[in-house]
Amino acid sequence: MIPFILLSLLYCVQANDESLVAVHLLFRHGNRCPETSNLYKSSPYYNESYFKPFGFGQLTNEGKLKVYNLGKEIRQRYSGFLDEEYSTDLINARSSAYRRSKESLLAMLAGLFPPTKDLTWLPGFNWQPIAYEYIEKNSDEEMFCFGCQTWTATFNEFIASRDYNSKYDQLLSTLTEKTGEPYNNLAKPYFLYFGFRMLTELNYALPDWAHDVYPYPLKNLTLDHNVMVTGSRKLRQMCGGYLLKRILDDTRSKIDGKLSAKKMFIWSGNENNLVCLLRVMNLLKDDTIPNYGSFIALELHNINSTYGFKHPVLLRCPIRLIIWFYYCLFIFYCKHTCI
Repeated sequence: MIPFILLSLLYCVQANDESLVAVHLLFRHGNRCPETSNLYKSSPYYNESYFKPFGFGQLTNEGKLKVYNLGKEIRQRYSGFLDEEYSTDLINARSSAYRRSKESLLAMLAGLFPPTKDLTWLPGFNWQPIAYEYIEKNSDEEMFCFGCQTWTATFNEFIASRDYNSKYDQLLSTLTEKTGEPYNNLAKPYFLYFGFRMLTELNYALPDWAHDVYPYPLKNLTLDHNVMVTGSRKLRQMCGGYLLKRILDDTRSKIDGKLSAKKMFIWSGNENNLVCLLRVMNLLKDDTIPNYGSFIALELHNINSTYGFKHPVLLRCPIRLIIWFYYCLFIFYCKHTCI
């Protein structure tokens, strides 16, 4: 019988590979170009020619290399556990419906599973095709809560009940004046923060007025937004709860022998997927935004006939957590259908 206790945080003894049973890996895509939602129409960069040959919202070469190297890092980390030779039964790989997440998963898998001698199909070409799954946004409960009308209504109700908008009245007024577009909610400046950040990373100059709002107070708003998306039990059910439920369901199936050959469950997503999962587990610092290529690895171990997770988190910033919690977590789930 598997012990059932609630989430607990403690620093535990390093477990060896012999105790490792399975790994659930969630990572953020690589560096990308901004989408139109990250910009404003009067911006000089509201023209896709600035981002050729990649396009709005797509991975840059730096981003592809980052997640390819992530795959190599994961290969090295689990070299004593994960077979070097790929087989379809060994892993389950799933992406969100965003193209950048799909491409990131392909690049990451290329680093994780370079073809062995028997699987080399073109001499000198160090790559092999590996299948993955994805679900369209309007049906993806685990990876795309933000597109759900039920979530949007619940989030707006939560924001209104706590009058968060008034905290940023001056910022919203400034953005409305400078961009010529209405900024009357917290979503648009949230996306704009990442737009300015991406433009800076791509060495594009920001307008002079942007330095009055970026990085602060736009970053403050973005950090608050990360807190607010899981600010109530209902929001946590939809943002992170479904993904955690799937992880626990797959864990139960693995323990029960229904997925005996499966060693790794890989999820490719966005920064909000990492934020929501960590916040559902009460593990994310309020001042942390996961960078490109950040990952969460939930390691299922069997130590003295007790199953549990050791949980390394690497957010590509000054934070490393090692936690231990026993299966299972008590959590409620959204009963609404978001289609």
